[in-house]
Amino acid sequence: MTTDLAKRHTRAMKLSFIVMMLPVFMQPAVGFLAQIGGAKGLVPSPSQELQGYGLVVVLMFISTGLSLCVKDTKPRKEKFVMAH
Repeated sequence: MTTDLAKRHTRAMKLSFIVMMLPVFMQPAVGFLAQIGGAKGLVPSPSQELQGYGLVVVLMFISTGLSLCVKDTKPRKEKFVMAH
């Protein structure tokens, strides 16, 4: 896993980068899927919005399945541990 390879003091920064960048790609993707089949410039119907949010649901199922496949590893010992 990435957390096993990253140094302890940079793990939170890398995770926060992933969390902050995910909406940058997800929001336009949901909007694009909601606009498929609709007239340009009009508000999508509720069924079209569900089509867009279906992407989020599918990705949640995929991430849940992948998280069940992750093998737990033994953390490595670090020479330098930052004080909190």
